[in-house]
Amino acid sequence: MTTTEQTPKHQDSQRSKPGKGCLLLASLVLIGSSVVLYGFWQIWATVSNYEDRYLDAGYVLQEGTNLNITEPVLVNTYFYARETLILESGADASLAITAHEAFIKGRVTGDIAFLGGDLEISEGAFVEGTIDVSMARNVVIRGVVGGEITGTWTRLYELHQEQGAEEPASTNDADSPTE
Repeated sequence: MTTTEQTPKHQDSQRSKPGKGCLLLASLVLIGSSVVLYGFWQIWATVSNYEDRYLDAGYVLQEGTNLNITEPVLVNTYFYARETLILESGADASLAITAHEAFIKGRVTGDIAFLGGDLEISEGAFVEGTIDVSMARNVVIRGVVGGEITGTWTRLYELHQEQGAEEPASTNDADSPTE
């Protein structure tokens, strides 16, 4: 008895479909990318809305990577510092700040609005108005804030705080942070 071998009919003309593993991987990549893009969009929208609120209110824009302001600020100003803002001589106006970190020194007669990483009211500084934190990692109060501190932050350290004080005290009485 003779056997004949059967040869497959033109298998190379048939296309194979992607397997379930490939489809699952593509779906996971698409979902992950969507989540990341949505997060970036949320951050952009938050910063854009914050900026628009103060610029539409007539605040003067001052921007740069690292800002060191040595003269007193005399008009309502929106500072956009990509890294660091140091306000050396205070302000006779209200301030809006977007920065990775901001250091306020001197007397500020108006309010401060902050969006960023870390905000520090330095020892000897005096803020007569309120501090409204839209979003921050750390808020450190070494000086005096006459008004309220409101908003959203991860940690609030009040190393020296006298609510409603007339002038900043010259010594730092408390060493432990309050959270």
